Amino acid sequence: MTNVKAEYNTGVFDSNVVLNVVKENTTIITGTQKTAIEVNGKIIAVYDISFLVDNQKVQPNGTVNISLPIPAEYVGKPIKLIHIKADGSIENVTVTVNNGFAEFVANSFSNYVITENSPNSPNTSDAGILFVGPALFAL
Repeated sequence: MTNVKAEYNTGVFDSNVVLNVVKENTTIITGTQKTAIEVNGKIIAVYDISFLVDNQKVQPNGTVNISLPIPAEYVGKPIKLIHIKADGSIENVTVTVNNGFAEFVANSFSNYVITENSPNSPNTSDAGILFVGPALFAL
């Protein structure tokens, strides 16, 4: 995917790392995850963000600044960003919107979901991680 930017300090990755971003279909999200995510608002886009060394996914040894393009019809509208972690848990991510891009800092990568920021959604920015699956939801 083009127009995605990643910035990081020396030593965060090997020198031969490659950014790999795939816009995914929402069908990759489980029913329980989708229910938890849509508390925020309608799902706009799902991105699988990874870094590859020799075609193998690797995680950073520090933080990475990411800029993801926001679909044109949502530029200027409030959004939220959700990280579906490798263990299936869901984490709200602090996001800044700048010139049509969702900008955030992360130290692990998998699926990221951009949602509308519904006026009826709870303020969960301080909620931390929301575990989904056979467990109960806690905000």
